Amino acid sequence: MYDVRVYFRANAVGATLLVSACFVDHGASTSDAATTSASTEAPTTGVADPSTTEGDPSTTRLDTSSTTDSTTSADDTTGVAPPVDCWAQDVGTWPLMGNKLEIGEHVDPYLTADGLHLYYLGLPERRPRLSTRASPFDPFDIGTPLAKWIDLPDDLVVSAPTVLVADQLLLLSDGNDIYVSLASPSEQDKFTLPIVVPGVINTAEYPEVYVTGSDDAQVLIVTRGDGPMLGDLPFTYTFEQFTSTGDQQNPYIVAGDVTPPNPPFNLSICPALSSDGLRLFYTSTVGDTFSPGDYSTYAVYYTTRPALDAAWDPITQIPGLRSADGVSCVRSVTSDGCQLTYYTTTILGPLPASYLAQRANP
Repeated sequence: MYDVRVYFRANAVGATLLVSACFVDHGASTSDAATTSASTEAPTTGVADPSTTEGDPSTTRLDTSSTTDSTTSADDTTGVAPPVDCWAQDVGTWPLMGNKLEIGEHVDPYLTADGLHLYYLGLPERRPRLSTRASPFDPFDIGTPLAKWIDLPDDLVVSAPTVLVADQLLLLSDGNDIYVSLASPSEQDKFTLPIVVPGVINTAEYPEVYVTGSDDAQVLIVTRGDGPMLGDLPFTYTFEQFTSTGDQQNPYIVAGDVTPPNPPFNLSICPALSSDGLRLFYTSTVGDTFSPGDYSTYAVYYTTRPALDAAWDPITQIPGLRSADGVSCVRSVTSDGCQLTYYTTTILGPLPASYLAQRANP
């Protein structure tokens, strides 16, 4: 799985990466500054569908043209009330800890934008599972297996499932590259065997360990290990943004480094984008000293931007999403900003604990 234990165990001489962050208000506004929303039209991603080819996954691509927009327009006469939105709330409204997800042994829970589908990797086989619920206020039960992937190489250990494009596109990582799998409802395996994403997203020089994206997959942010040395760490991570081209061979182009600045160390891990791509949760350091084993030197942060190609606004710590027992990483957030999933983990401790955090509706 992508948990930060792998990175720090391999590169910090056995130091334990743990989190317990004190909330510090530097005077920046904690309300949501994102005022623009991404296009609700669902264009094609250009990612090839390996389930429809014979050995050549580049001949077809995922067609998302039938995806519909669920947003009610201002002149809608059906009488349907607009969706509840929690983004205007102060980040302090995220509760201290959340409700622990009781879905069996698992890692990397990913909640879809509508809050109704929870994808995760079941253990020990590390294959995707899906749990559904009728409303955002219902609990999640143990999910249904989606893929056996019996032809997956034994040494390919996938992690961090990210599900986009109306549950049609599944992105994963093996700790070195980003992989893609497409929904295949007519097959026994509901998702095709993962293949490496073609084009510029993966590099030979650096590990690509984690991906997050807008719900239409037009924007992806990939965590890449090409940052500078930091203390005992031989490298750190940057957040590289990519935008969709619709081309089958080269589905994305490089948009550049979008790592939010957080001096003096600028350490950045486990990003989670909102469905419109305008809001970002991620984990970074706190204070003027750095120690991978010091719980108090990490926190979850939040930032916004007015457009997909704009710079991030000043970051804000989230006091509720912290743990005295490990580093906290947000995995996903609903489109209304009312619920998110995150996990807390240590290097040498037990399996990560996963939580569903919900803040009060306005």
